[in-house]
Amino acid sequence: EKINVYGMTCEHCVKTVTKAVSSLKGVSSVNVNLQGEYADVMYEESSIGTDDIKKAVRKSGYDTEKKGHMEMKDNGGGGGCCC
Repeated sequence: EKINVYGMTCEHCVKTVTKAVSSLKGVSSVNVNLQGEYADVMYEESSIGTDDIKKAVRKSGYDTEKKGHMEMKDNGGGGGCCC
């Protein structure tokens, strides 16, 4: 399933999102696309849902909903990128 991920700026961001999502029980694979601003996630629907995955993305410091006015370089220490 494709999950939107907004606010990534570099490969460190990709690794952060990949680690957060892949650590969830029931996730079998994660492929994060920096340019496309999404994560392609394969998971067992009986173990985990889309909301759980989105929550992990947000907890790692990135958004799953586009916010036109948002600047992600300073996200208040909630994770995300250091660049």
